[in-house]
Amino acid sequence: MRLSSLFLINRYKLIFLLFMLMLSGVAYSYSLKSLQVDFSRSVRTTTGDNTSFGTIYYSESGLFKLKITEPLNQWLFFNGDNYEIYYPDDKKAFRFFSKLPTGLPFFETFIGVIKEDYGLSDIGYTIEKHEVRADTLFMYWKPPDYLKENFGRYLICYLENKIILASSKNAEHEVTVRSYYSDHVEFNSVYFPMTIKTVKYTRSDSTVETVNYSGEIFNQDLPENILDMKIPSDIAVKEIEW
Repeated sequence: MRLSSLFLINRYKLIFLLFMLMLSGVAYSYSLKSLQVDFSRSVRTTTGDNTSFGTIYYSESGLFKLKITEPLNQWLFFNGDNYEIYYPDDKKAFRFFSKLPTGLPFFETFIGVIKEDYGLSDIGYTIEKHEVRADTLFMYWKPPDYLKENFGRYLICYLENKIILASSKNAEHEVTVRSYYSDHVEFNSVYFPMTIKTVKYTRSDSTVETVNYSGEIFNQDLPENILDMKIPSDIAVKEIEW
């Protein structure tokens, strides 16, 4: 069974995924009704590199679909408490049920800029302090009590109203994730970073993820063939819980 590396996570990444998915609960409809955007995603680990290409389709109605074109032909459909993976060439499909919300952590990082505080206040974070150095604003956030066992301070840096860096620490005050944002485009007074580089640290190694977005289309009707795209009724779907 070939499953996209976008979703194969081991236990040491689970807490980070939960945190990113909590950040994903922002009010996207604040300024974004629909979005179509191409991406390339490269992940470098100690065991090698892998790169994928595709297009993300999102609408405030709840539609969330991902078309992967390389390294293989693949569709992903997100449906709240489950997501589906469909391989048209192999005529195979899988449905995953999760106890966590389903989503794409790297896409949540991109779209999270719609909230000025990146959604931190929505999950209980409060500003510990802020400071300005030259033309850069540094904002330090501390976690609520219910997260302090696993999470520490969160830092967000802004330059001219654009997020340029976010850094998360664990309860031992060690940096676990650091993201760099660049090549912003403006839409409805929101600056979307078209390049995001994220470094995830563990005590034994690190993972570097670079995502480049392009061809963005905001608030236009999605193509009918995308709206209608789903797993064909004659394809058997294997269901998996994780």
